[in-house]
Amino acid sequence: MAVDSVRGLKHFDLLEKGDITGMLEKSNRDIVAYGDDNLEYENMATTLTGIYFNISGQILFHVGNTRAYLFSGDYLTCCTKDHTAIQEAKDAHQSIEDIPSNIITACMGGGNELSMKDYLVVENIEAYLTNGNMLMLTSDGIHDYVTDDEIKAVYGQVKNREFSRNKDLKDML
Repeated sequence: MAVDSVRGLKHFDLLEKGDITGMLEKSNRDIVAYGDDNLEYENMATTLTGIYFNISGQILFHVGNTRAYLFSGDYLTCCTKDHTAIQEAKDAHQSIEDIPSNIITACMGGGNELSMKDYLVVENIEAYLTNGNMLMLTSDGIHDYVTDDEIKAVYGQVKNREFSRNKDLKDML
């Protein structure tokens, strides 16, 4: 349902941050209502991170513990902040030792329309996307098991392979 809310977007729609926020809030209400109407889906929830591209710019949207990473030169930066109990403890400079890693503090759905409202991040990201920069979206199936250094190493291999491939093409011409 969350993906359905953004699936129909077209690059020529020229949506702005408020439009994206409104669509995601409607999707959140729909998820909650579906759970209310179908007991087997009561309290169902999801996280969502995405990027909307159109001719006038790019908009990043995020709620939960999925992430957007920016690769720029030799640097890797996480552009989103996890909405988890562990992240909240880290932000408050508290111990994370006894906190389960699966506690999400914000999501779409979850049986509560307010579970997303105060956490949803929607921002313009044109400044991130300069020539040669790349964005990568991940779920916790990646970033809970692969370190940022490992992600950066793979990116470096891909970047070097692309450079090599482009150099080989230029040499052939």
